[in-house]
Amino acid sequence: MKPQAVITHWVHPEVIELLSQRCVVISNPTRESLPRGEILQRTKNAQAIMVFMPDMIDEDFLRTCSHLKIVSAALKGYDNS
Repeated sequence: MKPQAVITHWVHPEVIELLSQRCVVISNPTRESLPRGEILQRTKNAQAIMVFMPDMIDEDFLRTCSHLKIVSAALKGYDNS
């Protein structure tokens, strides 16, 4: 069974195609931010997540999504904390 990976914001179709070779991709096909509750629901059983600027990954999020092994961030700029 392939692991699940969540992508919280729109990415180019080529990225999804590449990732789909190794995992089940749960993507956001829109250019709108998903509400935190929706991200939590999508990520509850996922092993990986790719987040973007508006997303907040905190202790509560990680506790709820205990299957996560990879949290990646697609960010830009020098002040992303």
